[in-house]
Amino acid sequence: MRKLLRLLVLALGAWPFASLAQVVPPVPAPAPVSLSGVTLRDWLRTNWYDPYRVVLSYADARAKMYNYADNYSNSVVCVYSGYAEAVPYNFNNTSTGVVTNINCEHSIPQSWFNETVRMRSDMHHLYPTYIQWNSNRGSDPYAEIPDTQTTLWMRLTQSQGGIPTTNINEYSEDAPGRFEPREDHKGNLARTAFYFYT
Repeated sequence: MRKLLRLLVLALGAWPFASLAQVVPPVPAPAPVSLSGVTLRDWLRTNWYDPYRVVLSYADARAKMYNYADNYSNSVVCVYSGYAEAVPYNFNNTSTGVVTNINCEHSIPQSWFNETVRMRSDMHHLYPTYIQWNSNRGSDPYAEIPDTQTTLWMRLTQSQGGIPTTNINEYSEDAPGRFEPREDHKGNLARTAFYFYT
């Protein structure tokens, strides 16, 4: 009985300290039910997004991307072709010079938002890509391209004009005025576009 009483006193004595250790951020108010469309999007951005966003410089965003955010098992992989470069995972590294043939792809092209800094460095739509495939895409919109209309197939660091006979889902496709990412990245891009425009 004494042990139980001591335990109870100890638990009650620790209660105030435990409650102080659990700091939960306040949850913003829910959106008014009367809002929809652009007004709802604007309300959400003003109340749920802007107060919590940290604007990075473009160099800081790329450094974070290459050194740890998109660095898996000490490797940075091109989302369009699977080409990978060995880069030691380093949370403290601020250098963007750790990659050689990979650069930063804006899934929503910079020209579509006038290179506004907060959008230019928003890591939710930045992805590592092989330099040439990023250049091939340019500002073309993503599209589902019929295989017979594809003019360039890209995998790793190689490209070809004809339809691949093996591993076709590992290729990105290019055609005049449009670009189709490889299959395993399409869902990421759909979520990215949804996030970016809301």
